[in-house]
Amino acid sequence: MKKTIYKYQPGFDDRLEIMAPEDSKLLDVQIQGGRLTFWYLVDPKKPLVPYNFAIFGTGHPVDIADEDFRHVATVQEMNGQLVWHCFELLTQR
Repeated sequence: MKKTIYKYQPGFDDRLEIMAPEDSKLLDVQIQGGRLTFWYLVDPKKPLVPYNFAIFGTGHPVDIADEDFRHVATVQEMNGQLVWHCFELLTQR
């Protein structure tokens, strides 16, 4: 079974949903061209499912205490002036 690397640029918000093939593996999250970008290793033949994320800036309140989550990346933009912390919300998968 061949897999492919896809990128997703969902926009920038406190909560994000990415529709990617089932069982996709998140490879990385970075800023590319001024946009928050997620790279996944996918099997494009599988059905699409939602992957949900919460994004918080350093020093901002984190309101996901009651949800299962995992930290997936910390990304910087504007030469480190803005720092964002990305969490995948596992309970919404």
